[in-house]
Amino acid sequence: MDLIYKPILYLHIAVGFISLFIFWMPILTKKGRKAHRVWGRWYVRGMAVVVSTALLLSILLVFKQDFGRALFLALLSFLSGQATWAGYAVLNHKTERSGSYKNIDLTFNSILFTLAIGLIILFFTYMQISVFLIFGIIGLIAGFQGINQYRKGTQQPWLLVHLSSLLFSGAA
Repeated sequence: MDLIYKPILYLHIAVGFISLFIFWMPILTKKGRKAHRVWGRWYVRGMAVVVSTALLLSILLVFKQDFGRALFLALLSFLSGQATWAGYAVLNHKTERSGSYKNIDLTFNSILFTLAIGLIILFFTYMQISVFLIFGIIGLIAGFQGINQYRKGTQQPWLLVHLSSLLFSGAA
């Protein structure tokens, strides 16, 4: 198992570190210019690798029967993945969000909400790891807000979604 797990973990850490550096480049460049867009795309690509490797690691942790860490890592990957996706995808849906955009967003938020409930249940079952409760609550709130926004049919201004989502993904 370690022959698969460790290389994925090292890739996850390396690309995560690089993405953390790249995160600042679009912030420091003039908005709307080519450099901003190019650095932004590289950040999104890096986060796609980080999120994908986190999900793979989470699946491998299930096979190792480390369910707490697997659930925690899955929740973190969906928190980061949803925020990165929303911040990038909204650029193609500035005025009206399409049905596919809304459905993908609902799927992300529903999975996030479900994982958060699982993490909170895990915390109350074992009462050991308080970070499970903290991130469970964060995931619960984020997932609920996304689901509620879908249910009400409301949409935030595109610039607010872009900035808040990508800043959150950089923090996560």
